[in-house]
Formats: sequence, structure tokens, C-alpha cells
Amino acid sequence: KDASLPYFFHFNILIQVQQDPVELIVSPGSSLKVSCSITGYSNPDLFWYQWTPEAGFTLVFTSRSTGNVNPSEKDRFKSRRPEDLQIVLESDGVGERDSAVWYCAASPHSVPEQLLSCTKTTLTSVAALSFLLVAGKMCKSWRTKTEQCNKFDLFESL
Repeated sequence: KDASLPYFFHFNILIQVQQDPVELIVSPGSSLKVSCSITGYSNPDLFWYQWTPEAGFTLVFTSRSTGNVNPSEKDRFKSRRPEDLQIVLESDGVGERDSAVWYCAASPHSVPEQLLSCTKTTLTSVAALSFLLVAGKMCKSWRTKTEQCNKFDLFESL
């Protein structure tokens, strides 16, 4: 599956964002790791957004440079940026309420606050999704012999 959505804009820069894996079905207490890789731009600002039916979109992690993620941990999740063009989402043990859709986003630049006379343009590339289902019980329907849940039934099944 191709989990990238390129974004074109007037500077003729193409930032491509890819997440791996794009789907996770884990049991409560399991660990997880999702990597997000960027191509097309050096030193972008990187972000992890979480979407749930209850809260909608929430910005969870922000990284403006290699080695720096703010915050580095939130709830049972943590993030790190080991390389300029990679950010990682991890958990040592997820709970049933942690089912969510995670989006990795990249922005080409951020203007420092000291340059108040300048304008800031925020154009962002977003990966397709990494879908995390913490399967505490069986899903209502199965889509393959590998017993992965149908995406349309995922939140209803918890």
C-alpha cells in the first residue's frame, strides 16, 4: 500500500511523506513503532496528529530539528526524531482506548518569531494514515484470512 500523499505548491517543492506500517492491529499491552520518512525537502518541521471519533484531530508531537520532539512523551506514546528526514512514533504498551488514526505531517519551514515583519506561509504534506486498532475483543467482521478487521468496523468493534 502506498501511504504517501505528495503536496505541490508555488515554490515547486515536492515533499513526500511515507509511514510504515500503514495499519497496526495489536492487543492491549503490546508495543508499537511507526516510522515516518520524508523526501523532497531538508530539515522540515515534522508533526504527529492523532484522530479519534471522540476528539477529532489533535496535534500530539512537534519536531523542528533532528533530536528534538516536543513533547517527547504524551500518555502512553512517545516520539523521537533520529534523523533529519524521519520521525518515529512508539509505545511500550497500548491500551484499548488508544485506538486511533495517526497522521504524520511535514512543513517546509517555520519563520522565527524575531522576524515579525516577515510573513509566514505554512504549507503541509500529510501522509495517508497509520491506523492503530487495539483489539481487546474480536471485530464484527473479517476481511481476509489473516483475520484483520474491516476498517469500517474498527471503532464500532471496541
